[in-house]
Amino acid sequence: MVSSCFFEQDIFIGISSRKMWWTNEAIFHSSSLTQVSSQPENSMKIEKPKKILVIRVSKMDGVDPVEEIQKVIDKKGHCWFGKYGRLIGVKAFGKAVSKNIVIISKEGRTYKPYLFRRSAVQRTIPEDCCYPLYYNEFLRRISFWMKLRALPPYELDLADLQIVSSKMPLREMLGQAMSGHFICELRAGIKNETFV
Repeated sequence: MVSSCFFEQDIFIGISSRKMWWTNEAIFHSSSLTQVSSQPENSMKIEKPKKILVIRVSKMDGVDPVEEIQKVIDKKGHCWFGKYGRLIGVKAFGKAVSKNIVIISKEGRTYKPYLFRRSAVQRTIPEDCCYPLYYNEFLRRISFWMKLRALPPYELDLADLQIVSSKMPLREMLGQAMSGHFICELRAGIKNETFV
């Protein structure tokens, strides 16, 4: 007998007093359950590609933020990145979002992407003080901190990214939007093992 059930996307999830099952098709007959699946029992669900957090930085404080982050990582093995202004929503750090993030820095008329691995997020000033020294003048501006580690150099074409909510290319949005961060995904047909 089924005690509870609900639908989540295309997958039916049912819970009985004896077992839990996942299937794409289910047939119920009176109080017993007969399960019919179009997939083999041992098949795995295909994971959707991860979303990608992209953070835009500038040289408004007279320094190159990415260069300063990389200096701290070279010395200490990690660096706390301080995000100015508006908080980034909790959804940007969920299971659907890659732990590899992109920080883009404006260089002339273009943006150059840098790849980092995030390992922690917090709202308080890091106790280990592993952050760029120039942050000390701007601590009140920082809304949250993200612990970053270096990743091997990787060529990322910003043309491969689009905004999740609007499906607009990131490159176009950079000229129109004032936001300091974007939740992106790879355009259809683009494969990239970096964002898993």
